[in-house]
Amino acid sequence: MHNDAHTTPSAMDALKWMCGIFTRPRLTAAIVVRRSSPQEAFPGLPDHLVVTHILRSEHFDDPADLARLPVVSRAMRDAVAETGLPFEEIDEDRAVRLGCLSAVRRMQRGGRLSCQEYLCAAAARSGQLEELKVLRADGCPWDTSTCWSAARGGHLEVLQWARENGCPWDEETCADAAYGGHLEVLQWARENGAPWDARTCRGAAEGGHFEVLQWARADGCPWDEWALYLAAKKGHEVVVRALIELGANVNKAADVDKAKANGVTPLFIAAEKGHEAVARALIEAGADINKAMNGGATPLYIGACNSHDVVVRALIKAGADVNKAMDDGVTPLHIAAWKGRKSVVRALIEAGADVNKAKDNGQTPLFIAAQNGREAIMRVLIESGADINKARDIGVTPLLIAAQNGREAVVRALIKAGADVNKATDGCATPPFVAAQNGHEAVVRALIEAGADVNEARDDGATALFIAAENGHEAVVRALIESGADFNKARDIGVTPLFIAALIGREAIVRALIEAGADFNKATDDGVTALFIAAQKGHEAIVRALIESGADVNQAKDNGVTPLFIAAQEGHEAIMRALIQAGAEINKARDIGVTPLYIAAQNGREAVVRALIETGADVNKARNDSVTALFIAAEKGNDMVVRALIESGADVNKARDIGATPLYIAAQKGHEAVVRALIEAGADVNKARDTGATPLFTAAEKGHEAVVRALIETGADVNKARDKGETPLSVSITPVNEGNHAAIVQLLRDAGAA
Repeated sequence: MHNDAHTTPSAMDALKWMCGIFTRPRLTAAIVVRRSSPQEAFPGLPDHLVVTHILRSEHFDDPADLARLPVVSRAMRDAVAETGLPFEEIDEDRAVRLGCLSAVRRMQRGGRLSCQEYLCAAAARSGQLEELKVLRADGCPWDTSTCWSAARGGHLEVLQWARENGCPWDEETCADAAYGGHLEVLQWARENGAPWDARTCRGAAEGGHFEVLQWARADGCPWDEWALYLAAKKGHEVVVRALIELGANVNKAADVDKAKANGVTPLFIAAEKGHEAVARALIEAGADINKAMNGGATPLYIGACNSHDVVVRALIKAGADVNKAMDDGVTPLHIAAWKGRKSVVRALIEAGADVNKAKDNGQTPLFIAAQNGREAIMRVLIESGADINKARDIGVTPLLIAAQNGREAVVRALIKAGADVNKATDGCATPPFVAAQNGHEAVVRALIEAGADVNEARDDGATALFIAAENGHEAVVRALIESGADFNKARDIGVTPLFIAALIGREAIVRALIEAGADFNKATDDGVTALFIAAQKGHEAIVRALIESGADVNQAKDNGVTPLFIAAQEGHEAIMRALIQAGAEINKARDIGVTPLYIAAQNGREAVVRALIETGADVNKARNDSVTALFIAAEKGNDMVVRALIESGADVNKARDIGATPLYIAAQKGHEAVVRALIEAGADVNKARDTGATPLFTAAEKGHEAVVRALIETGADVNKARDKGETPLSVSITPVNEGNHAAIVQLLRDAGAA
C-alpha cells in the first residue's frame, strides 16, 4: 500500500471494513479509545489516503451515509471532522440495517439501545458469525430480526447456524433475501420451511432482482400491485417488463399513504422519479397516461413538477392531456412555470397547453412565473400569447406581483410587452404602490419611466409616497419626489407622508420631504401636526428639523393640546426646552385649563417641572375647576414635584372649587411626605373644605395614622367638627372604623379630643 503504484481503496470497501463485514480481530473498548489518527481507524492505510481518497464528498452525497463513520472510533470522528463534511448521528435502526455492530455496542454501553436483540441482528447483517456466537454465549437475546438480517446480507452460513440453534423466523426472512438478491439464501429458506408472502416479490422487485422474482413466481409466491409499483419507483426496467409479462396490472394503484388512500400508479411514480425507460415500458403496456391520484395529479403533472423533460415529452407523445388540472386548478404548465424548467414549459406549450388557463384562485402560468422571477419562462409564455394583464381573483396582475417581489428584470419585460402599469388590485393598490411599500427602488424607477401614476392612492387614501415614508425607504421616497409625487397628499384621516415619517421617527425622510417643500403645519383631521406627533413620540432630531423649517410651535390640536404640552406630559425634557427656545407659550392651556406645568406635575416629571418653572411657567395657574399644579402633585403623592413648586412660590393654601387645599387632598390620600412638606411651607392645618372637613378629619376617617400624627404635632384642632357635627374622634370610633383605627383614637385622645 505504500508503493507509488498503490491502488486507492473504495469508500465502500472502507465502510465494509468499519462495519465488520470483513474479518478482523475483536476490538475492546480500550483499543478503540487508544486510536488517535485516521490511519489507525483504517489499519494499514496512510493518513493521506484515508482523508484524501476515502473521506471525499463524492463518495458521500447523502449526509446520512456519513453517519456510520464517526461511530467507529474517536479517531474516525476526528477524521470526518477534518474533511468538513456534514454528517448525521446514526440511530439504532440504521446501525442495524447497515450491520454496524460496533455502533450498536456503543449505544448499549451508553444505555441508549432500546432493544437488546439488535446486537444479534447487527452481527447477522454484517455476517459476523463468530461475533454472533459470542453474543449468544453471553446470553444476548435474539428474535426474527436475526434471521432476516442474515438473509438481507446474503449470509447463508449465519442464517443456517441461527436456525440450527433455534432462532425464530417469519415471512420477512424470505422478503429480505429477495430484496438483497440472494437467490441461494431464499431457496434454502424455502426448502427449510420459511414462510413467505407478497413481500418476497415486492422485495425482489424493489431490489431489481429479475432472477429472484422469476424463481419466486415460478415457485408460487404470491404477489400484489406493490411489486410493480416498487420496481417502477426504483427504475428497474427489466423487472418492470418481466412483471408486465407475468400479468401485472399496469393501472393498479398503490395507496402509498394509507390514511389518504392516494392511489399512486406505477406510471405516476416512474414519472415522478424520472425513469424514462420504465415510463415508456408502462405506456407500451397500456398504462392510463391520464390516470390521476387523489387530488388530481397526473403522471404528466408530476413529471413537470420534477422537471423531467424527457419523461414529459414521452407522456405528451403518448397522448397525455396537457391541460388536465388538479383539484385546485393547477395544470402541468403552472407547475413547470413555477419550477422554471424552460424545456418542459416549451414542450407543454408545443403540445397545446393553454397558456391562459388559471388556477381556482385566478393565477395563470404567467402570474406564477412573474411571482417567482422566472424571466425566461415568462418570455416564452408571452411569446405564446399569454395575457399579460390577466389578474388573479383579488385583482393582482403579473406586473403587480413582480413589482411587489422586486423582480426588476421581470417588471421591465412585462412593461415592454405592454403591461398596464397602473392596473390596481381590488383594494386599489397599484404596481408603484407595492414596489414602494417593499422598498424596491429600481422597480419603482422602472414603473415611473413607463408612465405609472405615482399619485394613485389605495382605497384608504395611501399613496406610494406615503407607504414608502411609513416603511422608511428613503431612496424610494426621493425617487417619487423627483418624479413629481404629491408630498402633501393625505390619506383618509388626514395623515400625510411627512406626518407618518415624523410619527415613526424617520429623520432622513422627514428632511427629504421638508427639502421638497412639504407642508409641515398640515394637520390630521383632529388637528395633530407633524411637530406635535414627533414631540409626543420623543423624536428630538425630527422636532428640531421641523422647528428649523418654521413649524408652528404653538399650533394645537382640536382639544387645545400643544406640542409643548404633549412633550411635558410624556417627560421629554430636551424636546420641551427646544420648543420653549423656539417660542412655545409655556402657559398655554388646553380646553379644560390644564397647562404644561400642570400635566408635568400630575405625571411626576420633576425635571420637566423645574425646567418649566425656570422658563417662567405660572405655578399658580389653575384648571377650570381651580385645581392647581401643586394640588394635583399633592394628590398624586409626587413629593419632589411638590417641593419644587413650593420653592417657586406656589400658593400652598390655594383651594379648588370645593374648598379642598393641597394639604387636605394629601392628608386624604395618606401622603405623609407631601403633608410634612406643605406644613413646613406654612399650609393652614385647620383650613376646611366646603363640608367643614379639615385635613385632620379626612386623615382620621381614612385611617392614615402617620398623617394624623404629623397634623397633631403641628397644632391641628382635634375637636374641630365638620358641618354634620362629626369630629375626627367620632369618625374614628364609628362601627365601621372601630378597632381598625385604635391607634388614631389613642392619638386623638392623648391630644385632648373629647
